[in-house]
Amino acid sequence: MEIVGEWIGAYFDSMLSDAEVPIRATLLVSGEKLTGTMVDERSSFTQTIQQVISGIPSDSKHLPTWKLFASQFPDAILTTKLPENSRLHGKIKSTSIRFEKEYAGRQTSTWSAANLETTTENAPQYTIVYTGELSLNSSEIRGRWVVFESFLFGLGKRESNSGEFHLRRV
Repeated sequence: MEIVGEWIGAYFDSMLSDAEVPIRATLLVSGEKLTGTMVDERSSFTQTIQQVISGIPSDSKHLPTWKLFASQFPDAILTTKLPENSRLHGKIKSTSIRFEKEYAGRQTSTWSAANLETTTENAPQYTIVYTGELSLNSSEIRGRWVVFESFLFGLGKRESNSGEFHLRRV
């Protein structure tokens, strides 16, 4: 199975109302080792406080705090800007593909509410793992992605978001 080359496609994000985010990838393989780069064609996202809350798991201990924030700032808007470029590293075995996506750069998050604005900038504190299957004719990859957030000063990771993706050979 041959996957070296240019691919285009999209991932679907449930925290963004299943928005389709176009992506481009360049994949390289040496043995079972997969490396490459990915470009997110859309890297800026705007959400209302209600949309942010709808993406928080109902059993999250932070949900009451977010609801209190929303009651005090019902017009709050979050704009997140992710780095467009990322590095990929992982493995391919037969038709199974698994790689981690690591953003190259910093992320900014800006909250706007009641004529106030605050912005934070930091390196993304999470890992995105893509797992998928290469089609029999090596023209398409379909699968799932999962975001694992770091906690306890990076000692642990927990799943915070997931969705589907697809890529097709250019």
